[in-house]
Amino acid sequence: MQRPNQVFKLINAHITTTTIVMTQHDFLREIYNDFCIKHDMPKHRDGGYLSAGDINYASNKYCLTKHQKDWLQAFLVLWARVEEQSYMEAFC
Repeated sequence: MQRPNQVFKLINAHITTTTIVMTQHDFLREIYNDFCIKHDMPKHRDGGYLSAGDINYASNKYCLTKHQKDWLQAFLVLWARVEEQSYMEAFC
């Protein structure tokens, strides 16, 4: 998957050029929240959005478009890469 690699590079570039210190996870959360707002994604009873994994897993239940399914899958790949990178940095 080439696209997540390109987006991952953009995330790193954005984080390193901003004056506000933001972790990669914070940045991904911000992107995800924006996506949820724009696409009226399902919420928990308390008003918070369901996780990308939960929505992706039950995508047929939520009648997602192909674009939304593809976006969620790419987002989950990015999240996993950030998790892996964070884990590796903690031990190096």
